Parts: sequence; structure tokens; C-alpha cells
Amino acid sequence: MPGFLSHTGAVMRREMHRLTHQPMYFVLMVVLPVVSFAFFALLFNKGAIRNIPIAVLQRLANCSLSPVPLFEDVELTDSMIADSGRLTAFFRILDDIAARREKVVVFVQHFDVQDVVARAIRARYGLDHMPGKINGTMPPAARQRVVTEFQDGRPGFDAVVLTGRAAGTGLTLTAANHVVHLERWWNPAVEDQCSDRVYRIGQTKDVMVHVPLAVFREEVDPADSPFDVTLHQFLERKRSRSQSVLAPSSSGKGDQEFIESFFGQKAD
Repeated sequence: MPGFLSHTGAVMRREMHRLTHQPMYFVLMVVLPVVSFAFFALLFNKGAIRNIPIAVLQRLANCSLSPVPLFEDVELTDSMIADSGRLTAFFRILDDIAARREKVVVFVQHFDVQDVVARAIRARYGLDHMPGKINGTMPPAARQRVVTEFQDGRPGFDAVVLTGRAAGTGLTLTAANHVVHLERWWNPAVEDQCSDRVYRIGQTKDVMVHVPLAVFREEVDPADSPFDVTLHQFLERKRSRSQSVLAPSSSGKGDQEFIESFFGQKAD
């Protein structure tokens, strides 16, 4: 028995040593196409929308992902992807992961987007199965079944699509070594908890966290940063501030803090 415990301890020490290296973050920025830019030109008027801040943020977030609403029955086409800077960046990231024959966990915020993205991944990469999906509507047994199938799946490219709030804790998805935050919430603590589903004990590869962003053309006034860039800068500031005081950022004030940062006003 002592020998067994010693062996287990050695394995744990090796894995923990590997996890002392932080995951690598990659931010891929793609210029917003003209059609998306037109939407933002109409929506991004801070002076006219102060009365409904959270609704406007949600609308900006949705339009930043795609100018065409991604309802459950929507099938993503090449032209729809080309009309979205963030989706263009997203599939460039996945193309590279598929070429490496590695696995990826994709985080979104909406059930409809989860369905649309899972179907698009299956079609684009010729999978013989639908990528696994986990969200808050699933009972524990169903969630665990998706995890087991992904963890024990065949070698080569595969993906699982999760909603961030359903996947914050309790899941281990170390078969993947890539994380993509396609839709982001306004709190880095929540985002980091999602990334930790891959970056945890049992991971044997370097973990890469990808953040696709849509940006405006260079000639646009930098003060009018698009939603993706504004949110990314907010999250990085908050993450850096949290790390500097050696305390995790609170997961309960994300909405209010981002509203205040974005609009320069207190949330109602």
C-alpha cells in the first residue's frame, strides 16, 4: 500500500507541475464586414440609449456575433460567416485546430447559438456525429454522458459546445487542449472557470485559450471601439486587477460593472 500511495503522489506531482504553466491566450481580430459595420453605426450611439443599458448591451453582443439572428433553426452559410467578423475569426481558429487533429471546447451564452454552432461544426468538418452540447436544461446524467463520450472519443478533431453558466464548475474535459470563448459574459471569473474545465489535473498537453474578436476598420475613431474590443478591454482590466490583489473577481457584479464601464453611469 505505501508503494501505491507513493506512485500516485509522483503522478500527481508531475501533473501539478505541468499545470503551473498558465494556458496560452490567443486573440484573433478580424475587421467587421460592411454589413456588420452598418449595424453598429446605428446601434453604437451611447447618448441615445442610456435609458435601457442592459438591453442595449445584449443587443450589441448579439449583433457583434452575427448581423443575422442565430435562431435555433438557422443554418450557417459561408456568406453568413463572411458577414460576421467574429464568426470568421472563430472558424479560422477551428480550421487550425482541425488541421492539428486536436479537440476543442467552445463556450457560448445562448441555447440557440449552441445548436447553430454544433450543426455548423459537424457540417464544416465532416464529423460523423453531432458535437456534444451541455447546458443548464440537462439533468446530471445527460451531462455526464456527453462528458464521457467526449473524453473517451476517438483520436482526431472533435468539439463540444457548452453554455458558460452551465459549465462553470464540476466538469472535466481534458481530452481537449483548446478553448474558444465565442460568446463572452462580462465577468472574467466566470470565463476563467470555464477555461478551467480543460486546464485541470489530467491534462497532458499545453492548453490554448482562443478569443475571436471583431474590430472596426482602422480609419474609425478609436474612441468608438466596437463591442468586442470594449468588452475584451474591460475583462482584461478586471482580470489584471483581480490578480494584482490575489483575490478572484466577484461573479455577481458583472452586469453592473460592465454597464458602468460602458456607459459611464450607474446601473438601475
